Amino acid sequence: GYLCNAEYLKSITIIWARSEWAEGRMGNGDDGGVLEDLQPHGNLKELAILNYPGLRIPRWAREDGLAASLPNLVKIVLKYCDRLKELPWLGKLQHLKTVELKGLTNLEYMENKE
Repeated sequence: GYLCNAEYLKSITIIWARSEWAEGRMGNGDDGGVLEDLQPHGNLKELAILNYPGLRIPRWAREDGLAASLPNLVKIVLKYCDRLKELPWLGKLQHLKTVELKGLTNLEYMENKE
C-alpha cells in the first residue's frame, strides 16, 4: 500500500530485473504477484512497466479497474513483458494520450468493452 498513499507522485516506472525472474526468483507471476501490491495513487499521470514476468496484470488494473484506480493516467508504457497474455480495455481512461507497447511477444488479446 506504499504507492497508494503517495498522492503527489505523478510518474512511476517499475522495472523487473530479467535475471531474477528468468531464474524463477519472482514466482510464476500468474496472479500479478509483486505488482498486485504496487497499486499507485489515483493521481498518477504516467505508468511504465518493464520486463514484467507475469501472465496477467494485477487486479487493480483489470477490466474497468484501471479507469477506476488510475483515472488521471495520460501515458502508459508496457515494454518487454514477454509472458503477458492479456491487457484490459483502455478506452475508459479519459485523459490517456499515449500508449506505448513493445516486446509483448505472447500477448493474445486486448479486452474490448465497447
